[in-house]
Amino acid sequence: MPRQIDRTEEDIPNPYSSGLMDGGVAYRHDKYWRLADYIGPSNAALTQQLEASNHHIPIYRPDRRTLAHYLQRRDRQLPCYFGCSVAELQQYVKARGLELEQSRRSLTNKLLTALETADANPSFEHLLDLPPELRNRIYECYMSSFGSVLQSPTQPPLTKVSRQIREETLPIFYNTCTFGLALVVHHKQPQQGVAGRGWHLKWHEDTDFYLKSLLPENLALMRSFHIQVVTHIGLALVRDEAAPFVFEVRLGNNRSPYAVELVGRPHIPTYVHSVVFSRWNDNLEALEEEIKAVFEVAGHRVDDQSGEQTSKLMIKDLWAARRTMEARIG
Repeated sequence: MPRQIDRTEEDIPNPYSSGLMDGGVAYRHDKYWRLADYIGPSNAALTQQLEASNHHIPIYRPDRRTLAHYLQRRDRQLPCYFGCSVAELQQYVKARGLELEQSRRSLTNKLLTALETADANPSFEHLLDLPPELRNRIYECYMSSFGSVLQSPTQPPLTKVSRQIREETLPIFYNTCTFGLALVVHHKQPQQGVAGRGWHLKWHEDTDFYLKSLLPENLALMRSFHIQVVTHIGLALVRDEAAPFVFEVRLGNNRSPYAVELVGRPHIPTYVHSVVFSRWNDNLEALEEEIKAVFEVAGHRVDDQSGEQTSKLMIKDLWAARRTMEARIG
């Protein structure tokens, strides 16, 4: 059954204050794994964020760089050492085998510097000594911290550390995360004598490039994705909250069943495309069932080697879904 979301149910970010417009295309596509830079808010607002999370910085009028540094430490779930006694700091330094700098600075400052420097340069020398099951749990924990929907993302840095870690992490990345794929309503005057109203759906240029760059074996691992039908495109504004309609698709795995849900946002203005979506609004349930039928094939394919039934997304499934949607507006 199609579901509608009201404006009051979502916190829609401002693309300028949230940094969505910064950094160019490449930055937008890997921003999901980067730490927040805290460029937008005022120093007072940053200080309030630190105080609210019990990170008290005993520095008179700290500058933005200092505030951002300690907010990023908080985001990494690193401890705030300012509330520790000298004895506690010495205990931490000794337990980690750290050496203090040779300088005339106070002992407290030297202890803090040693600990924060070590925190900024962590090592995981024995990661591959852990059992595979435990390594997978670590990978899942890392990737669960990503955004709820990733728009045409680059692969995270962890997948590029080594061949072995890449082979272990890529399946978890594509199995765990939800990917945003955007379709744009496009009007092209039909040729003379050709039936139809001239309305088409085409992949947004970022989505089109992303799908064409994905290896078939990686696309086959994708289990959760949102097809966002949008009417206007900004540099980085494609997301669920800006789409009048989103098809939320889960092909299913050991943890979640197969499902397709059509989510509408009637408060999103459609301008000249209102006539297009009025046709959709008359057939939402039928359209949802048609898209379910398209992806049910992908959710119940037979593996060529094992002969077992498995979920396997193919590029032809996405093209079939686009044609099915387009048939309702053409």
